[in-house]
Amino acid sequence: MDISLIIIGRNTLDSLKSVLAAINQIKFNNNCEVIYVDDASSDGSVKYFNSFNLKFNKKVFSFSKKRGRVVARQKAVDLSSYDWVCFIQSNVLPDKLLLFEYAKLIEETDAVGFAGQI
Repeated sequence: MDISLIIIGRNTLDSLKSVLAAINQIKFNNNCEVIYVDDASSDGSVKYFNSFNLKFNKKVFSFSKKRGRVVARQKAVDLSSYDWVCFIQSNVLPDKLLLFEYAKLIEETDAVGFAGQI
């Protein structure tokens, strides 16, 4: 089960630093890519994402003008290499077992949704 982990951000550099560090703690044996779609940030978020040494493959896309979360989410899905995607907020630290638990749930159902702290 391969999963694209998606982050949408706009001027969230400070929290992005912690989120990316937490992503590096995620335990997952299958393929995973981290996709960051930036909605026209001016705080260096894209530069930081590009320079951060993630243990998973990564992709980035940056809008030059603010487009909003709906457009950014669709762009991220379009960039995804895998059939399953997992959106995380740019200011919420993912648990190290997030993808393991997500993959386990995917095996049991056709769709999965979480809200709030996991």
